[in-house]
Amino acid sequence: MGTDQRLTASALLCVLAACAPQTPAPSAPIAAASTATPINCGDNAAACAEDESPAPGEAPRGTACQRGSAWQSGECAPLTCPEGSRQSSSGICERTRTKTQAETLNLSIQTTEKAYHDSMFKDLELAVELARLQLLRDEKTNASDTDAAEALRNAQRAAATDASRPLSRLVLALVQARGMLDLMANKSPEARGIQLRIFQQLVESSLIQASGPEAAAMHSLVGFIQLDLGNAAAAKASFLSALHEHPRFAAAELGLGDVARASGDFGEARSAYARCLSLDPQNPGAKLGLAAVQRGTRLKLEAAPELPAKIPTLDVEPLADTKTTPNLCDATAHKSTPALCDALHDLEKADTADRSAQAARTVIDEVKAQACFAQQTRCDSYIRHALMEAAKAFSRGNDWAKTIIVSKVALANPDFRAVHNEAFLLTADAYYRIGIANMAANFYARYSEPTELGTRARLRGFLLLLIIATPQAIRDEAKRLAKDRRIPGETRRAVIDLGVLLQPGEARPKALSPLGVAEGLSAILETPSWSPASSR
Repeated sequence: MGTDQRLTASALLCVLAACAPQTPAPSAPIAAASTATPINCGDNAAACAEDESPAPGEAPRGTACQRGSAWQSGECAPLTCPEGSRQSSSGICERTRTKTQAETLNLSIQTTEKAYHDSMFKDLELAVELARLQLLRDEKTNASDTDAAEALRNAQRAAATDASRPLSRLVLALVQARGMLDLMANKSPEARGIQLRIFQQLVESSLIQASGPEAAAMHSLVGFIQLDLGNAAAAKASFLSALHEHPRFAAAELGLGDVARASGDFGEARSAYARCLSLDPQNPGAKLGLAAVQRGTRLKLEAAPELPAKIPTLDVEPLADTKTTPNLCDATAHKSTPALCDALHDLEKADTADRSAQAARTVIDEVKAQACFAQQTRCDSYIRHALMEAAKAFSRGNDWAKTIIVSKVALANPDFRAVHNEAFLLTADAYYRIGIANMAANFYARYSEPTELGTRARLRGFLLLLIIATPQAIRDEAKRLAKDRRIPGETRRAVIDLGVLLQPGEARPKALSPLGVAEGLSAILETPSWSPASSR
């Protein structure tokens, strides 16, 4: 979005750059309006307004008047980036890195990677920091891998190992935001709006247990998504929540500047951009925002379309039934495995999370002690279900990592096939609550019960695919869902429409490129106080 319709570009641009309190600096000079030859929109609609006449004082859609460039007398002036930044291939301003800075970044990645390997992949702070540095560099590492892909693996490992750590979930959200950029290339604004809405729902589910700089970053990320979707009021509330969590958070100040400029409150916009620059003096988004304020150019927002009415939203409620199953042991079971049955009874009666977790661990130990389990021969039904009772107990306690581990133990045992669907759903819910979209989608798709619950699982998996999968994979799954007669006809048609809408379109003006999130991610990851490096 551009000049003045920028979406997540400046959005994420500052999102975390302010996490680390910095010595206030004088406001950076405002970038001068471009002196390049203006482009007449009437002669170049593709570059300017796309046949859409802007209201007075508003920048139109299109390349030339995007992201801070001038709109004067019906003409667009090409974008000039502030000092210390350059125009990226997506048409936004990103910070430049000197040769020395690039070498320092490479060395930091090598050092952190070695330390992480030396820890036998157990130091989660190193996993998070490595993911952050890889996102910051964001290059191709060899013929078959990229920094972004490696960052995703490291972030997923950290989040899945200890999902209670907001830090792990934060870097995972940022990595997935980066991955969504490529999928949004050459998509229509309608398709991008749908993807942003689903991603917002996923990020919001990760806000639980977060506080301080991590929560401020999450709220800011949500705020910029809401701004992209045209909801300035909700965005403002998110930015204010971020500042409540971390008062010196430059990203939230940048967001408040954008909100104020969208409403035409140039005085408040100027103040917010200045506060952002006092915390992050090189922030290109704030510099361009101040330049736009000087010209009296409002930020133009456009409301994105809602999801089709018949498509369910991504709520945070688990699909798996996690209630305890009473009386799994009959008289024979009590005689043959008294310790296991006693542990199941304790689990059923547990009235606190700690007692439930302790009983679940005892159940697991007793199941593993059974000869049938160790030899992978046929176990009695109650032994198979006992393992799932332990997984459900961990799920009730929001211990997603243990839920995944125990469920996968059941999935790895061929004799436990009778409980595999239950394990698939528990695993999918756990990955979903952590925020690991690709793994959640995979396990929801593997749940094969021909029931209403199975339909809900497949639909949730499909919604997650919309922000992680290739257009071909989305279209293939849409076709499979369309054949499922248990899904209401209107929902099946809506699924097909989504599959078509998210296919690549014909080449579009640069102004409709990936929302500037790439620039934002690079900038916001430069100096975050949430980074473990800040405390080492």
